[in-house]
Amino acid sequence: MSVANKVNIQYESARFHKRIFANLLDFLLFILVLVGVFVGARKIAELTPSYSANVETVLNVRRESGLYHVDEKGKSKTIVSYSASLNDNDYQKMSRVQAALDTFIVYLENNASPENAKEVKDDYFNYRLSKKKGDIPYFNKVTVGEQETLKANFNGIRYADFFDNVYKPYFDDRALAYLTKFAPNYIEALKWESYITFFVELPIAWLTSGILVYLLPPLIMKRGRRTVGKALYQIGLADSRLLTCSWKRYLARWAIFFFAILTLSLFTFAIPVIISFSLMAFSKNHQGFPDYLLSLYEVDISKEKLYMSYEEITLSGYDGEKKPIDFHPTYED
Repeated sequence: MSVANKVNIQYESARFHKRIFANLLDFLLFILVLVGVFVGARKIAELTPSYSANVETVLNVRRESGLYHVDEKGKSKTIVSYSASLNDNDYQKMSRVQAALDTFIVYLENNASPENAKEVKDDYFNYRLSKKKGDIPYFNKVTVGEQETLKANFNGIRYADFFDNVYKPYFDDRALAYLTKFAPNYIEALKWESYITFFVELPIAWLTSGILVYLLPPLIMKRGRRTVGKALYQIGLADSRLLTCSWKRYLARWAIFFFAILTLSLFTFAIPVIISFSLMAFSKNHQGFPDYLLSLYEVDISKEKLYMSYEEITLSGYDGEKKPIDFHPTYED
């Protein structure tokens, strides 16, 4: 060691492309953890009696209405999607959806109010009667006994035309909406599921992932307050004295980044993220928004370690005659 009693430790600003790659790596890790935590939260929710009861209500309504196919595992598909997955031919697709709509009318007659069931039945009747291929009607009105009914006109009209232009549009645009509107307890159960997803499971997964990816690693890797991405690219976080950022200041940085930038970006088309990255790219000291507010700097620590305190520098810098080192840090872009 030199007997000089002064040392000049010089840090360089972390290269922009390395900071971008480090942030992308952290974000990908965040998404992976988010998915994993969300799946775990969903599994826990599924064990609760209230969640199971509402899920069962939804599945029962879908199964009994005829509009959905529900398998043994409780996964549901609309009859249109289910028919497509079976690679049905045109006649099979038409017949399957036609049968589903007929079942749905009967379901409403047995479960909805008489007024609501009649509204849907009349709408389905008039909808089919109004459909034409050019000048050719898809259905003709006939009288059976004292009751008017419709007879399909297959003279010059293909099965695919019935499926694409009559049954599928009515199924997608009207029948599913009527199911939500008139099926007993269905909309309430759907709302409950959505509430649990958007106001319990997702927030828990989002916050937990933010803590595990962006807060916990820097609190563990104290020197430089590094996330996994920053550790890989050897980027440390220094304060205005060019020492390792304190845990209190890092906690403030995390809160600003996670809530004011990452979370707020969900509702503002990523505008906070764009602003922060623009500051990182074009500002004088290349600081992102949280770093600008808190006077923090991302520095390259591949050549020079980031010290925790002046005392650490003094203790590590004694020469042979036990003379202390005066620390004069500088910072370069």
